[in-house]
Amino acid sequence: MESLLATIFNELLKGSSIIKHPYRYFCLSSIEGKKPQQRMVVFRKITNNTISVYTDIRTPKVSQLLSNPNASVLLYDYKKMNQIQLTGTIEVEKEYDASVWSSISPKAKKDYTTSLAPGSAIDTPEKVLYEDKINFCILKFSFNEIDYLDINRPYHTRAKFKLTNNEWLGSYVIP
Repeated sequence: MESLLATIFNELLKGSSIIKHPYRYFCLSSIEGKKPQQRMVVFRKITNNTISVYTDIRTPKVSQLLSNPNASVLLYDYKKMNQIQLTGTIEVEKEYDASVWSSISPKAKKDYTTSLAPGSAIDTPEKVLYEDKINFCILKFSFNEIDYLDINRPYHTRAKFKLTNNEWLGSYVIP
């Protein structure tokens, strides 16, 4: 189990640092009322069991996560045919380190300076207006459960891990 857990964390680290890695973009799920909400996000960083994602502070996901911090992440490698589902909570970090903002490319910074909030209606994509106000924040997803599935022949492998007293405990389960 320790070897599998090390492999999972190694792949997560690659997802955060290698642009073409299959885990670079993943599905983040939150709850709005009683309905799940899903969207694709970019994997920015992992430290221990915390994944960082950048977003516009005005997006609906931020208000959803402030109301209910429970979240789930799904990463899928279509070549290796394996998936990692992570469960945990998200902290919205409204005050970010200026060094993080300065590390973002000028092209990407534009995404956080639109005059209207994400999801606002516009006439055409060319009509997006920008302003000097920065609407950037960091979502910090701390996970305490891992559900790993490797779809492979002659048999599939599935394992579940849970963080208990700062130690990952795991077991294989039926896929």
